[in-house]
Amino acid sequence: MVSTARTPLPGQVRRLAVVATLASTADWYVQFAVFWLAAERGYSGLLIAGLVLAARAPTLVGGLVGGRLIDRRGPRRMIGLDNAVRAALLLLLAVLAVGGDDGYVAILVVAAGCSLCAPVTYAGARALTPTYVRDDQLGRANTLLALADQVPIIFSAALAGPALTWLGPGAYAVPAVLLLVALGLAQGLPAESRRPVGAGLEAGAASALRYPPAVVALIALSTAYYFVYGPFQPLLPILVERHLGGGATTYAVLRVVVGLGALLGLLLAPYLSFLDRPGLVNAWGAVLYGLSMLPLVFVHSVGWAVVIYFVSGVVWGPYSAVEATALQRWTRPEHHGRLFGTQRALIISAIPAGGAIGSATVDSVGLTGVLAGSAVACSVVGLLALAYPPLRRRS
Repeated sequence: MVSTARTPLPGQVRRLAVVATLASTADWYVQFAVFWLAAERGYSGLLIAGLVLAARAPTLVGGLVGGRLIDRRGPRRMIGLDNAVRAALLLLLAVLAVGGDDGYVAILVVAAGCSLCAPVTYAGARALTPTYVRDDQLGRANTLLALADQVPIIFSAALAGPALTWLGPGAYAVPAVLLLVALGLAQGLPAESRRPVGAGLEAGAASALRYPPAVVALIALSTAYYFVYGPFQPLLPILVERHLGGGATTYAVLRVVVGLGALLGLLLAPYLSFLDRPGLVNAWGAVLYGLSMLPLVFVHSVGWAVVIYFVSGVVWGPYSAVEATALQRWTRPEHHGRLFGTQRALIISAIPAGGAIGSATVDSVGLTGVLAGSAVACSVVGLLALAYPPLRRRS
């Protein structure tokens, strides 16, 4: 095997990662801006709930439908269409804002449109990647795409805050510019090719639009894992306030350190992706993540919380790259769009669903009970996955 440490990735993979980074940054920017404006304008809880649904619910449909269109029309074409449509929607909102017409309905419609399109570039990038690299480079290529998922979370917040403060209506144009740059770069990507199909599939699966059991098991693991993790997202600020005696700064520090930990963990992803049983790697990842997060519920020191959250980020970091590499190897290339569109739709839906249930039960169960239960459930999900034979499939 060619050394994965010495063989450089093709230029088109790096270009694709830049496209994915810009598109993801625009997506996070829109999420940040929508809720910033909701708070600034004093929208009621009911109106904010409508924005939450508009900003998240269409992703489920977009992932399922967009993935199928990727397989039919080609990933490069659909990536370009995604970026063009979102840029047009945001530029339209910027024009409306100049005239003072960026009211609730306009923001709602644009947020829903962007949410509908956003999964397409994610799925399209993962459908294109195996056509650009050799198998021995696939783990590193997916690590680069995973990096394109992590960096925008921090970058978008740093970009959106000043833009919304200083640019006024022009703030809507910022993500549009990012998407237009992504569109231009995407046009320079080589036309997608097709690797020989059938490798790694059970007999009979090639003619049916059904995934091998290992693929279903791996996506089910991720969906369950992200669902039971969900309560940490809305309840972490409350934990910071009640247990750590901190405020917005402490919360921001924890978000930054978990991101830094995830970036460090990504360094392990190319090697973990080439281990013999990637399903077991991710199942153990869920177990270790739950164990690493459990102490956070009981500490009252900011210093220890920072250490714990950093370690949890390291554990979390390689997960998506390992999963993507296994899914690409275990399914036919002409099904990759549908596969990753479905995966994205399920994961994006699972986290807020778990968060909503955790938030609804915190008054009756208590903050410690909900978050401890969430951490334990992550480990339990991983242990159950370890016992499921299809997940032990060799890479």
